[in-house]
Amino acid sequence: MNKHSTFIFWVFLVFSCLIRLPVHAQWEGAVFTNLSQSTQNDRVQSKQALALSGQGGLHAVWLSNSQLQYAYRPPGEHWGPAVLLYPELEILGYPVVAASPVDDRAGVAFAFKGTSAGPPGLRLVFFENGQFAEENIFFNGGYELISPTLAFDSEGRAHMAWATGPEFIHGSGLAELHFASENSQGLLELGSLDSNLSGLANGISNPFLSISPAGELAIGFRTGTLFENNSVQVARLEPGSQQWAIEQLDAPSVSDLFCALAYQRDTLHAIVSGHDGWFGTGGAGFYFKKIPDGDWTAPESIYPSREILISQSLSVDENGHVHTMWNRMAGNAIIGSVNYATNSSSDQKNRGLQAGKALVSH
Repeated sequence: MNKHSTFIFWVFLVFSCLIRLPVHAQWEGAVFTNLSQSTQNDRVQSKQALALSGQGGLHAVWLSNSQLQYAYRPPGEHWGPAVLLYPELEILGYPVVAASPVDDRAGVAFAFKGTSAGPPGLRLVFFENGQFAEENIFFNGGYELISPTLAFDSEGRAHMAWATGPEFIHGSGLAELHFASENSQGLLELGSLDSNLSGLANGISNPFLSISPAGELAIGFRTGTLFENNSVQVARLEPGSQQWAIEQLDAPSVSDLFCALAYQRDTLHAIVSGHDGWFGTGGAGFYFKKIPDGDWTAPESIYPSREILISQSLSVDENGHVHTMWNRMAGNAIIGSVNYATNSSSDQKNRGLQAGKALVSH
């Protein structure tokens, strides 16, 4: 074996060892719980599928054979059984859940298709300590209401945003972005950003809502049709104001499709992902940050890949470090893997997370 062959052999050997390292080693000792015993097609493809309340209760939602499931774990206890919600409804898209930071109240929002018995709409269901409390139903002239996003403010009031319009064909034709907020009496007041969005390209979808501790609302959303003119906008509403400030986040992609937002104190963090063509050539995900009264920072690449990041979740810890998880997508196919990334200097920046064994544990 000559020197060149020996070098190639050792490179191959080292590389083979590296790719066989358990990418979930940092999760050794973690407790895995199988929330669903169904043999059907269970899916969790939502940016807001799990929520932790201020009292420590965990609330989870997912779809099982296109039906909505909800599960609750009381603080310091075990997961309760999954509960089937509204089996008579056909869910449109994916449900979301958010929890209050001041008590153990949570909200579950989902869109449903119209039937012979009634038009399509949107439901916001509240749970207290895992028990059904109340529901709100929204309609919009027979139009489909899609992509709900939900958040609670620091006082425990719920806020929600969603996209709607006269036509829904693969995400195009949507021209309206609506929101609702609880007032001091607990009632939901409806609003719309229509007058603020008149200058944007037709097609509004994939909204993502976040609220600062001071009460500033931020909604990130995509404009444009599914195949062209895509960009991500962020609309911010300061406390006491009636005028939304709208800014575009320009990532180094031809088409920006998805975004996630999170406040840490008064600093707004965002992740935007897209591609340079519908077949996944380029793009990936980029991170932005905006401090109060400042501009957005330049985009930072999150994942060194030419794949798209979808269904991102985004959290910021007390030190200002960003934590995000996402599904990977190449072209128009979802790759069967979930990745995690953080910008903490003391942690590995990118990780591939493998699913744990289907262990039913405490």
